[in-house]
Amino acid sequence: MSGLEALRWFAAAILAAIVAVAGQNEAEAANNLGLKTFPLTIVNNSGLAQDMYVYIWAQYDNKYYYISNVQGDMTQFRSTKGRFASFGINAGTAKRFVVQLPQLSAARVTISYDKPMQVLVSAAGAPSTPIGWSKSDPNLDTLFDWFEYTWADVAPGSLPALPANSTSLNTNATQVDMFGLPMMIRMTGVDPNNKPQTTAAGFSTPDARRSIVTAMARAPTPWRNLVVRNAGGFPVRVISPYNGINFGTFPQNQLAPYIAKVWSRYVKPGLTATTNATGVKAIFTGRIQDGNLVFSIPAVAGQTVTFAKPTSQMAYEGYLGTVPVGAGPTLQAQAAQLATYVQAALLRSTMLTVPDVSSCPGVKAYYVNNPINWYSKIIHKYAYRNQAYGFGWDDNCNQASDYTVFNPKRVTLIINAIVPPKKAAH
Repeated sequence: MSGLEALRWFAAAILAAIVAVAGQNEAEAANNLGLKTFPLTIVNNSGLAQDMYVYIWAQYDNKYYYISNVQGDMTQFRSTKGRFASFGINAGTAKRFVVQLPQLSAARVTISYDKPMQVLVSAAGAPSTPIGWSKSDPNLDTLFDWFEYTWADVAPGSLPALPANSTSLNTNATQVDMFGLPMMIRMTGVDPNNKPQTTAAGFSTPDARRSIVTAMARAPTPWRNLVVRNAGGFPVRVISPYNGINFGTFPQNQLAPYIAKVWSRYVKPGLTATTNATGVKAIFTGRIQDGNLVFSIPAVAGQTVTFAKPTSQMAYEGYLGTVPVGAGPTLQAQAAQLATYVQAALLRSTMLTVPDVSSCPGVKAYYVNNPINWYSKIIHKYAYRNQAYGFGWDDNCNQASDYTVFNPKRVTLIINAIVPPKKAAH
């Protein structure tokens, strides 16, 4: 699940910090559009001498905006008329930088070094997304990464322990597309029972980035080809397998032999899955029929969920071509849940050894059977509590790095050391 971006700032960091008045909820200031804000503190432990740029953007009221100052004020994007332009805030070389984040959905906070993100804005005011796996993108050689957040109102009465007018904040330190910066995200708020809560996700150790890049550079071919270096040879990022396919550095058929074995194995019955979509428990059985993977509920006739045989790219991206046959939204939701199970089982290489694709056999069962997904294996190894988003549905069995707090007070983004990797063995 890829995303959006935005953030850049400098100037009045002190003004933003003043919001933290003693005994007062820090998420009380409002921006120029009247949206509530809370402080994001960026701790720059990168060790880099270059300027840090913060670029935050999101869609609001059917228009695209970026954050234009540390107070969290929003400026609407305007067409760049076919030219790349930069937006956001230059934080300079500050070791600690504060900016107010507005109440937005699906917002992306991007941090880059040395250069700001270069963006094309369409005639309709929609910005392009900076990517690190296209030779035509001007951001290819720039060191950057991002996290995503959604700050939303809590439906009245849905969580009785919370006071009226409560909000929820979800942040996601994602590596679904790539790993560039060793970011650690800490959120402070309350839990659903209105008790104080602080969450943490990302990469907490000073040598996490060096360890990840070194391990990927030493991984078997073709996995080592996912390390992207700039013109000077510095590793600016590690990209995910499906972006490696797009970039031309990872085989288009890399997972095909394993998928073929799964399709061969389940010509006979044996595959199972339990779903709880829309609060309804259902037990499915699955097998290959006419070249497709077909799930059905033995007790319910006429309702099936069909998956065409995926390509490697489809499996890594999680676009599995689900076709539910039957009436009602419940089956649609069950089909979506089954798709998450199938992707996780394929990419963790457990689909042949654990026939119940909805079960959670434990982390020791993941990334041990060939073909090993070295990208996810290495990202998880060095992530805080070994939780990360190595692929879109890595949240199956609680392996992912997104968290939610309620009535947020503050968020701290720590960018840990960015040092050269150890020399790869040849």
